[in-house]
Amino acid sequence: MTKSAKDKEPEKSVIFLHIPKVGGSTISKIIERQYKPNNVFRVRDSSQKRIQNCVDEFKVLPVAEKERIKVLMGHMGFGLHNFLPQPSVYLTLLRDPVERVISYYYFILRRPNHYLYQTVTSRKMSIEDCIRSGISIELDNGQTRILSATKGDVDLPIPFGQCNTEMLERAKKNLRESFVGVGLVESFDKSLLLFKKLLNWNNIFFIKRNVTQDRPLKSDLSQKTLNIIYKQNEFDIELYQYAAELFQEQVARQGPSFEEELQKFHWRNSLYGNTYGKFYSLASSTIKQFQNSTP
Repeated sequence: MTKSAKDKEPEKSVIFLHIPKVGGSTISKIIERQYKPNNVFRVRDSSQKRIQNCVDEFKVLPVAEKERIKVLMGHMGFGLHNFLPQPSVYLTLLRDPVERVISYYYFILRRPNHYLYQTVTSRKMSIEDCIRSGISIELDNGQTRILSATKGDVDLPIPFGQCNTEMLERAKKNLRESFVGVGLVESFDKSLLLFKKLLNWNNIFFIKRNVTQDRPLKSDLSQKTLNIIYKQNEFDIELYQYAAELFQEQVARQGPSFEEELQKFHWRNSLYGNTYGKFYSLASSTIKQFQNSTP
């Protein structure tokens, strides 16, 4: 017996938590393809203050405008489902915490418009200096902070260095109970295919965007530097391990054909990259040349 249109469950909106430096720029473009522009609300910008302003703006939108939102995405914390009138599910990617901290630091150095650029470069701060200084809570269990939030806020009242076990357990609970899909940057293609199957997406081919170039890997850092990162991100390390277990469980539920589908996707996406990557690189280069030549 089929449900009538009146009895059907309302469509759930998707909330994509874009944790900084976890491949979110690439997947955000893919998500936007799946929905009409007027059904997407994005929390934009790089500074915490401006992001928080955008979150606050979303919270006070009229109900009719919120009802149109099919996907809510950006650098916000967990909890904005409480401000949507319709049911929703979450989606996110996590990243190896050490690699994420390294990527975040070098991203700052290569972005003069980043809100931390002047401070970091003028003081000639190393990655160790940045962590010790408490200059950004992103370097202190940033993933746990975002996933343990309660009202979507990013300007959390938890000072640098004061994350705790309660926050970690709340982040784990949120991942377990509220996320339709949990992916890993280190298994990006597999995560993307998983999301496609879980949410019935269409075109998921991609060219990676916003990749921090010429930065060292975890294996390139001294043990002293690594120890500092480990110590300041101990909750993120445990949270990442927990997310990896959830991810493997989700993939296993897709059945034995998933790996074959993944291989086909690898092949087709490489063709897509070869075809459109050249045009994308040319366009990016042209834009940069124009910007550099404009007085």
